[in-house]
Amino acid sequence: MVRADLTLRHIKTQRPRRHFVGKLSIQNLKEAANKLTERFADFEKETKNLDIQQKYDWFETSIKLAKSTCTNKEKKKSYLSIKTKNLLEARKQVISSRDTENRRKRISELSKDIKQSMRRDRKQNRRKKIEEQIIRTGGTKKAYKELSESKDWVTKVRNEKGIEQNRRSDIKDIATSYYKQLYENTQEEPGEVIVLNDDEDESIPYILQREVEVALQSQSKDKAPGPDGIENEILLMAKNVLLPVITKLFNEIFANEVIPIQWTQSNIHSMERSMMGIRKKDRVRLEDIRKNTKVRDIATKVRKLKWKWAGHMSRGKEKWSRKVTEWYPRNGIRKRGRPRQRWEDDLVKFAGVTWNRVAKDRNEWKRLEEAFADWQSAEDNVDFI
Repeated sequence: MVRADLTLRHIKTQRPRRHFVGKLSIQNLKEAANKLTERFADFEKETKNLDIQQKYDWFETSIKLAKSTCTNKEKKKSYLSIKTKNLLEARKQVISSRDTENRRKRISELSKDIKQSMRRDRKQNRRKKIEEQIIRTGGTKKAYKELSESKDWVTKVRNEKGIEQNRRSDIKDIATSYYKQLYENTQEEPGEVIVLNDDEDESIPYILQREVEVALQSQSKDKAPGPDGIENEILLMAKNVLLPVITKLFNEIFANEVIPIQWTQSNIHSMERSMMGIRKKDRVRLEDIRKNTKVRDIATKVRKLKWKWAGHMSRGKEKWSRKVTEWYPRNGIRKRGRPRQRWEDDLVKFAGVTWNRVAKDRNEWKRLEEAFADWQSAEDNVDFI
């Protein structure tokens, strides 16, 4: 006999486990709502001297704290009947006994009875769950979701020719090809869009609490949370105490025109890294990744479309959208405070007061498009800092 030790050049390290918080039960949600009621009772006092970003952080942290203290500690109820449990206990005693006479035969008989009894209990539990969901919701979708004991991966996918593929390698190739084509597609030129200038004399109404309530009620349940980790069920359960706070906070954001940092964040970057097989520890910059994935920044794309639209609109002679954009109200007294910024203000800053003349030349206007998008991006970054 020959023995040997094999050593690998690259020792694989175990992937770190991610501990996901289980779905909160109704009792947990009620407990979290009670904690939020106590927490938000002093909202005015706690956030009196805070700015919008700090208020939003306090709001988000309070909900996360209430959720973390109400984790789901309930164990999953067993659907086995008392008869089945007694049979399992009897078989356990027979297995542990030292008596060898008829021992194997007795274990075989008990195992057969246990199998039949468990199958009967499983059918009864399945029928009971389906009937409960039919009475509660009128459908069986949630019942089947609750009864499923495992989650299957994508078993088959159709390729471009419509042929089903069930091998893992083929499915991965189809998915990779789909996302590459998705990010490589270019948007078509937008049609003529009606752009109305904001009337400075017209006051914009604030957000009503009823509007926030309707928007909150329209949120779907049993959905995965976003980057903040806050489920819709918590917001719906504690809506009586959260509605006034959310309404006031949103109105302050709307009036001051300052949004929290959380609203500018998304999970798209992690998907791009996963597509390229790159991890954060590889220290690869996002700009280098986007060169390979050809993903474009949506803000830069919007600025380019804005520039194209301004040139297209200014070249028309009898377009009423141009007249509306250039119209400046002269009647009445202007309200106090800084007037709202218009599209034309950005164009004047970059191309000067004669930007209409420059827009007549398509080639010159197109040459300035990239510079305008980069300039406005730099302006936004300076304002943000």
